[in-house]
Amino acid sequence: WENRRSARELVEARAQFIARIGTDDPRALMPPPIADEENYFALPIIESWRKDDHTHEIPEHVFWPENLPKPALIENEAEGTARLDFTPWATNRDLKGQTPAQALNGELRVTDDHLSQLAVGLDRPFSCLKPAMHAALDNAKGDLLEMNIPSITGLMDRHRELALHLCVSARAGDSAKAQTTARILLRLFPEASASHGTLVSMLVSIATHEVAFEALQDALTQPVWD
Repeated sequence: WENRRSARELVEARAQFIARIGTDDPRALMPPPIADEENYFALPIIESWRKDDHTHEIPEHVFWPENLPKPALIENEAEGTARLDFTPWATNRDLKGQTPAQALNGELRVTDDHLSQLAVGLDRPFSCLKPAMHAALDNAKGDLLEMNIPSITGLMDRHRELALHLCVSARAGDSAKAQTTARILLRLFPEASASHGTLVSMLVSIATHEVAFEALQDALTQPVWD
């Protein structure tokens, strides 16, 4: 009975899909292939994260130095807000007359080169995670189930670290870094996950947008924006 009902639902869903889109060819839903010079994900630093199986593995400490503690994140689910608590991070640490945010922002300078490389392509008009979906489908000879879907491992952890960069730089009064990091945060991970084209990746995209906008909401309370 379950098999029969599922088969009927698939027939109905396909008919509705064709009625709405005009075709059942998955290519109709895929972003068009684009040249590298217009592809944010063709940046050399992102290409260096790409492995032979077309997944992208971001180095664990690319956005956060190894052995550097992170400030505590206090979340208020009822209000939908989050704030950074620097007290545990600053305890027994020589801040050299700086605020905890300024001191942490200074220690994060060792990752600035990675952020600079990611900022190079922020003015590119369109982006899509490489390899393009069309190429992946061609390699699978048109078989959707055999497609090698591009993915990024460690996505949420790296995304939260970049969000911390934004909050810390804004609280430290570092206007240039806060503004650049916000643009990277909104471009890099949400678009990367959204371009997979699967339900799970769409949910991941929603989650990464939430992390990005929570950090941006916190950062916007600081006077570092022009």
